[in-house]
Amino acid sequence: RISSEPSPPAFCAVAEPYRTQWCFCCAVRVVVRQCLKTGFFYSLVRRLRREAVQSYREQFERLVRNYQRLAQINQGRQHDMHSENYRDEVYSYFLNCYHLKDWLINDSAFPANAAEVEGYINTNPELQLCADICNAHKHLRLDKPRSAENPRVGGQKIDLKLGARETAIKVQFTIDTVSGPLDAFELATKCLELWKVFIVKKGGTA
Repeated sequence: RISSEPSPPAFCAVAEPYRTQWCFCCAVRVVVRQCLKTGFFYSLVRRLRREAVQSYREQFERLVRNYQRLAQINQGRQHDMHSENYRDEVYSYFLNCYHLKDWLINDSAFPANAAEVEGYINTNPELQLCADICNAHKHLRLDKPRSAENPRVGGQKIDLKLGARETAIKVQFTIDTVSGPLDAFELATKCLELWKVFIVKKGGTA
């Protein structure tokens, strides 16, 4: 039937009265052709690929956010959740802190191999403690310790201030070790500083 109609204009597949549907299709083809000509699709694909590729920065930034929450707990914040959530943040921090090493190793754009990353942990006692806290918490027991300290998240000192509008809380945790208790926030701070030093030394951004 289409072939029996008068010759259509150059920009459209068919003539009246069928032109409405096909004109839309022609318009789409024009847009697609223009996008291909300007390289829009190629730039879009490249952008999507860049966004899809994960890097160590994602885990590092997650660690920094975790550290900021831990700082608020240590220095004082509004008491608006169950107290066990504060202990959860301590565990969460040391898990994220230790597993930054996997992101550094598996990020092909980061200029350090597994031996360098693992060696750095093994030469820094604070990161060894971080590794043992993480693995002991993850697996319930510690089969392959990096330190001889058997660290565990220990007791806590709570400072609660009641107010007319809100209640403020400050919780300071300790890390129990064979050599004695450590301040959890001080250990967390030192671990983050050590990772920053390593990343920058290797040419990364921290």
